[in-house]
Amino acid sequence: MSGNKLKWIAMLIMMIDHIGYGLLGPIISAHPESYGTVDNLRLTPLVIVYYAMRLVGRIAFPIFIFLLIQGFLYSHDRIQYFARLLLFAVISEIPFDLVFSISTKQLNKGKIIEFAYQNVFFTLAFGLLLITIIDVFRKIPQKGSASYVVVGTLCIIILLVVYGLQPDYGVIGALAIVAAYCFKNDPKKMTAASVTVLLLSSQMEITAYLAIVLVGQYNGSRGKGNKWVFYLFYPIHLLMIVGIRILIGY
Repeated sequence: MSGNKLKWIAMLIMMIDHIGYGLLGPIISAHPESYGTVDNLRLTPLVIVYYAMRLVGRIAFPIFIFLLIQGFLYSHDRIQYFARLLLFAVISEIPFDLVFSISTKQLNKGKIIEFAYQNVFFTLAFGLLLITIIDVFRKIPQKGSASYVVVGTLCIIILLVVYGLQPDYGVIGALAIVAAYCFKNDPKKMTAASVTVLLLSSQMEITAYLAIVLVGQYNGSRGKGNKWVFYLFYPIHLLMIVGIRILIGY
């Protein structure tokens, strides 16, 4: 399986997850008699479908981590790669907030952005920055104690920035990227490492181990496709979810 085919699969899985959260979630919340509380959860058909979609969605992020590292390894300009991720993090923030942080009622009152929780492009961008610093450090022929201090300090600063931004998957997501990088020559171990770290954030991430099966089909080729498709797909599909939610009145 080529990298672009793998990317399309990850995009589809991500969309399933976002439809579950962005469409089914508000419907369930609007009918508390069927949803109940965490301690008194009624497993109605809608709730079961919701959790099934969210569990399937856990598979996407480890695949994107794998693809990020593949891009990192073969990129001719890592600074440009980082800048591109950061640019689309900014572009995607309002669509992301409209799905994950802002209700239709708040939107009707004119609220379109929320700074408490940011989109996954920030996680990918700063995770890329972390492994870039580590990779440069690894290639230094003679490492003195000062170089360890500098690299350690830079990594801590980046993780503090991630913690402050509170993007999707947060610090755990950034560390999952580092864990995957440590096994960059073995796709299956790479994915297993990232998922194991992600489990620290939620037990729901257990289904993410299924990503190992998909990544294991990677044949090393990039395949045909436009690299901009994923970047554009992310904010566009989020806006579509918001539009549908508004149309159905939730």
